[in-house]
Parts: sequence; C-alpha cells; structure tokens
Amino acid sequence: MTKQIASSFTLPLIVVFAVCCFSVSKSVYAQNFFLSSYTVEQGLPQSVIYTMMQDDKGYLWFGSQDGISRFDGIQFTNYSTPNGLVQNISRIIMQDSRGFIWIGTDGGLSIFFNDIFFNYNTTNGLPANGVRAFLEDEERKIVWIGTMGGGLAKYTNNPMLIQQVDLGEFNNTTIFDLASNNEGELFMATNTGLLVWKEGTAPRLLTTDDGLVSNEIRSIYSDKNNVL
Repeated sequence: MTKQIASSFTLPLIVVFAVCCFSVSKSVYAQNFFLSSYTVEQGLPQSVIYTMMQDDKGYLWFGSQDGISRFDGIQFTNYSTPNGLVQNISRIIMQDSRGFIWIGTDGGLSIFFNDIFFNYNTTNGLPANGVRAFLEDEERKIVWIGTMGGGLAKYTNNPMLIQQVDLGEFNNTTIFDLASNNEGELFMATNTGLLVWKEGTAPRLLTTDDGLVSNEIRSIYSDKNNVL
C-alpha cells in the first residue's frame, strides 16, 4: 500500500529533490537539495493543499480545496466535480494494492480507476460524508475508512459494499488516522484519545490516564516491528 502524506499547507508548493553524491575518500557524504515551487500559475487548481501521495507509477497526487491534481514532473492534470469527483475539498488520498486511487473529501468518498470516479456518501453506505483516513487490509481485501463524526466504516470488495462498523458508544467519533498491528488490532486517532479495537471484541479508549501525552491525536503509524 502506498502511504499518503497528510497535512495542510498553503502554496507555493515546494518539491524537494535530493541528489546524494558519494566520494571515494573516507566516509564523505554530501547532499544537494534542489527546490522547485509550484503555484496555480504552473497548473495547480488551488493554493491550499491538504494531502499528497506518490503512486506506484511515480505520479504525485495532491488534494486541495478545489479538487485533486496529478503531477508527472512536468505538468498537472486536475480533477474536480465536473470530472466526477464526489466533492472538491479533498482531505486524504491513498492508492490501494489494486492501483485504485481513494480520495476522502468533505462530501464523501471517490474511488478513481481508469479515468472513472466511483462515488460513495451517506446515501450508499458511508456513516458520514466527511472522510479523514484510509487503511487497507490487503490480505482480507478490506479498506477501513475513518470518518468525521461517523466513526469507522468498512469497504469490502466482494461484494462491493460500504457499511458502518458498530463501535457502540464510539459510533459518532471522528477518526483522523488509522493503523494496525500483526495481531489484528486496529488503532484509531481521535480527539478524545487512542481508540483500539479488534473484530469480535469491545473497543477501548486509551487516554492521558493511560500515559498518553495528549488526548488529541491526529496521526499514528505502526512500523514493521509492531511498534505504534
């Protein structure tokens, strides 16, 4: 799965290219950084960028207040609601193991493949229209979806279905990020703490009382050693 880089920043967008130069002399290592700035004048659709992601073909994808943009190193190709995107304010972008591009917006979810958008919102399965996080389980062919005020949703490929996961008292929670471990536990970043859940068990909320520095969590990551 391609990992997205999520944040919010205002253009000009600066892309950094690092060229590492190695010398034959003893352990001499140098880095040269080349900065290029891109704005709406170079083709970006809008001056506020919320997220960015690089796909398996090397394209850079950007989510903005006015749709998404794909950059091939030379020019930008922009997509918005007239092209089929469910809503323009694009908060998160992910590529799954099949090559599909997932876009979470303030108005629903778009899945982009072969220049076609497949759209989902509260009318066809999403518990809330604001989408803030994705996490793919490649083995089980599941994509977990974190929403704004609607808790957790699950997308299954066969059949193609999105439905809310019953987290009980946490069904209306806002989930900003998602991670998992080798034991099948799902971790959810919320503004009230770290929500931990495994299918078949009750969710539990870890807070500052359990040792967290803050209950306001916006980003989480689980490494290959199962360390969160």
